[in-house]
Amino acid sequence: MLKTGCRVEAAQLDDGADLERLLGFALSIAVRLLQLRQLARHAPERWARTAVDPLLVQIVAHERAVDPAEMSLQQFWQHVAALGGHQGRKRDGPPGWRTLWRGWRYVSDLYTGACLFAQSNKGSV
Repeated sequence: MLKTGCRVEAAQLDDGADLERLLGFALSIAVRLLQLRQLARHAPERWARTAVDPLLVQIVAHERAVDPAEMSLQQFWQHVAALGGHQGRKRDGPPGWRTLWRGWRYVSDLYTGACLFAQSNKGSV
């Protein structure tokens, strides 16, 4: 996961401290993605909003034009993969870590923007 998704080797960091900092960020994301994969496999019908921040569910649902209230963990996982470029055809197989990482990064960027927008509008309401 760290090698393919985060592409730690591609960073070509010379200093050990720099590599530790990169791994500090990447490891928490990798663990979260692994947790979500396990949840999607073992409790696929569980509502996504019970295991994932509801704002993330709303963002993914908006991007994929689906109802966030009806999204299961399995569907959430598939939508994140689709946002990363996974086609989801029968012959494609499960999404790879690179695709999932790309989708998660896209969703995370939207999430950060939504949080910043909400924060900036607190003072103007």
